[in-house]
Amino acid sequence: MILEAFEEISDFEIVSRLATQLTAKYGRSFEARNLLLLGDEPMSATAFALFGGGKDRTIEKWKLNTALYNVAKRAVSNERDDRQQSIQQLIEEWRAAK
Repeated sequence: MILEAFEEISDFEIVSRLATQLTAKYGRSFEARNLLLLGDEPMSATAFALFGGGKDRTIEKWKLNTALYNVAKRAVSNERDDRQQSIQQLIEEWRAAK
């Protein structure tokens, strides 16, 4: 489901081309890791919508295991450098935490 959607766009070349096209269209720089954003929310926040409390990202609302919570929480970190650096890294961490 979500993981499969991430896998479909995990090819670095495709993401790089998309970043280049978005930069040309909108006149600002896009990095591949920032293409996981939908509006102001990371796409990975979808995990909290499906398995947690939506915008309430506390562990008490989380329905899956703690390891998966930690992966999802890291993915939505306010500090960009603390987030996974690629879709592939997010997928690998998610699978390892299952």
